[in-house]
Amino acid sequence: MNECTTNHAISDDFTYVMDLTRPEGTPIASFPIEPDFGPALESARFAVVRDELGDADTNGSEAVIRPLWDQNKGAPLIEAVEVHGGAEQSTVRVAAALFDAIARKRAAGLVAKGRLVAGEEYVYAVAAYAKPRAERPGKGVPFVAVEVPQPLSIKERGLAEVVTAAAAVSYGDGAEDIAVVLAPGVVQEAAARCLEAGALETGGILVGELCRDPDTRRLFLDVRAQIEAPHTEAREASLTFTHETWAAVRGAIALRGGSELMVGWWHYHPFGVFCRNCPAASRPGCVYGTKSLFSEDDVVVHRTCFERAYHAALLLSDLGDGLSASLYGWRRGVVCERELTLTPPVSAQLHTTRIHNNGGSDA
Repeated sequence: MNECTTNHAISDDFTYVMDLTRPEGTPIASFPIEPDFGPALESARFAVVRDELGDADTNGSEAVIRPLWDQNKGAPLIEAVEVHGGAEQSTVRVAAALFDAIARKRAAGLVAKGRLVAGEEYVYAVAAYAKPRAERPGKGVPFVAVEVPQPLSIKERGLAEVVTAAAAVSYGDGAEDIAVVLAPGVVQEAAARCLEAGALETGGILVGELCRDPDTRRLFLDVRAQIEAPHTEAREASLTFTHETWAAVRGAIALRGGSELMVGWWHYHPFGVFCRNCPAASRPGCVYGTKSLFSEDDVVVHRTCFERAYHAALLLSDLGDGLSASLYGWRRGVVCERELTLTPPVSAQLHTTRIHNNGGSDA
């Protein structure tokens, strides 16, 4: 679907079952699950590059999944899973949020079926069972079937120098996150596209370079520009990238010299527009229009099109009092919000820009 897709082989000799119970222990449901370990594998292999531990060009090499048994109850219950990326240094412990998301989705389905009440508390446990040998995949079984190679080029550049001219910076949370630096034009141009879109979602592709500070050896993402995504299917609550979108974006990157990478995407949530027409009775308890929200649909887009561990997502949201900017990225195989600091002029510009139903604005 796009040039960022990679090809991995993964060996997982286990099947997984999730049990949902009420806090006092009453069973609710039990069902098989298929956790998506692909982003965690990408994270494990990227860590080798990030920490300069070796060559992470391991496409085609086999990764291994290892359950970590519950220390109190033992097998088959697990407390976590480790993904080993094919090299001794490339290991990551899967974030608990991966299973949290599965539990929330299953619980929502049970609410729809009347087996749970909305807002009712539940707990979950995950068990791992060894597959019969006849069902275990052999070496080289493709985890993702499509591969279009994209060399991971890293530039030597001083982080402090890039930050000086930036519009927004995210330093991340701890050593696992790389810093993300957004140039002024990225935020300003994206905000302008939001004004033009009015009540519809819009978005674009972030382009830039992966850099390493020569003094600190810290890896960071220098987001230098945004390319408006043409040929998208835009609605009030969704944005779909098409094959024509990717072709146009690749052409635009080539016109810029071809040395930059597609490092992520940005999109717009026009909550302040369509929430005004929402019935008052529906508003209490509704999370839309009250805070920036990277939805489940957004996660699907990020997983499908922006799976590299360094890929970032900029979200602009109209919350009724101007545009709000937030940043998201991968952490141990799960999309997490990253703290984002805007320079004062850019912050003031966003929060004094109001969106109207007709697509106009005032400042």
